[in-house]
Amino acid sequence: MPLSLISSQSICAIDDTEREENDKAAGQVAARFSLRKVDYGDPIYIHHKDSMLFPSDLGDDILLA
Repeated sequence: MPLSLISSQSICAIDDTEREENDKAAGQVAARFSLRKVDYGDPIYIHHKDSMLFPSDLGDDILLA
């Protein structure tokens, strides 16, 4: 059985999701492992975007920490 580095309890940071291929891949990983994808913008470089993938059972309060 292959070892999986990502599970439904993982937290992943995905950089450069302003690039269509990175954003699509982040969405696919989120869907495959039932993770919640949250996008963040950069306040200085407005064309830059990151995404975080969280376990779906984490509440919104974790996003504000």
